[in-house]
Amino acid sequence: MDKGRKAKNFTAFIKRNYYGAFIAKWRLYREGGTWDWRIFALALLVTLLYQILSNYANDYGDGVKGTDAKRINEAESRAVASERLQLSR
Repeated sequence: MDKGRKAKNFTAFIKRNYYGAFIAKWRLYREGGTWDWRIFALALLVTLLYQILSNYANDYGDGVKGTDAKRINEAESRAVASERLQLSR
């Protein structure tokens, strides 16, 4: 897996969506509403895509500012620093 996506952070977004969905489902059942699993699935998808986008934007910003040049060799490789993604200006 590409290190730019940082899979270790993905569990955080799942937990937030799960807790939010649990509260929404509880309130809907209490008030007589119906639960639509498609909204939950869409929320998971959008949050996943935002997480990936923000990780790549952070990686790109570090590459532009030169932060990656100061990293130690033992740190995880970054997509821009390892030249898997090319900066174009």
